[in-house]
Order: sequence, then C-alpha cells, then structure tokens
Amino acid sequence: SVMEENMLIRVRALQQDLELRANQQNETNLQLSSLSEERSALENENNRLEEKLKAGETAHQDLKLRLETIEGHLESCKLSSSAKLAESSQQTETLQKSLCKKEAELHKAMSS
Repeated sequence: SVMEENMLIRVRALQQDLELRANQQNETNLQLSSLSEERSALENENNRLEEKLKAGETAHQDLKLRLETIEGHLESCKLSSSAKLAESSQQTETLQKSLCKKEAELHKAMSS
C-alpha cells in the first residue's frame, strides 16, 4: 500500500540520516583525537623548553657568581698590588736617602 511505501521511504531517510550523523561523529572523533595528540606534543615541547630555560637560568646564576668571585679577587689583587707598590716606593726612598748619606760620607772621607 501507499502508506507502507511512505513509511519505508521515511525509515530509509532516517537510516541515511543516522548513517550521515554517525559518519560525522566519527570524523569529529578523529579530529578530536588528532587535536589531542597535537596538544600532547605541544605540552611535551613546552615542558622541554621550560627545562631548557631553567637550565639556562641556572647557568646564568653560576656565571654571575663566578664573575662576582673574579671581580672580588681582582679587587683584592689591586689592593694588594697598591700596598706592595707603596711599600716598594717607601723602600726605594729609604735606600735612596741611605745612598745619598753614604755618598756624602765617602766624599767627606776622600776630601780629608
């Protein structure tokens, strides 16, 4: 009958609609899966870069400390060098005075 044919047509249309929706759902699930994998890969890359950044910051701090140590040592060397130079200058002056005194004594001894 016509009524049965119309029912069959509707049932087939509903079946086709369900198949289409199932295909769309599968496609959506595949896209979600792909996006999830991409997100996971990006999170891994982000973690790797954060570790690299931490390592770089640690190396930077180490270098800063080394530089401060070297600068401190350099300043200490400068002070020590200045002190030694002052002492040497004092000794030179003392020796020069002593030499002049000895020369005067020699000159005096030779002229008498």
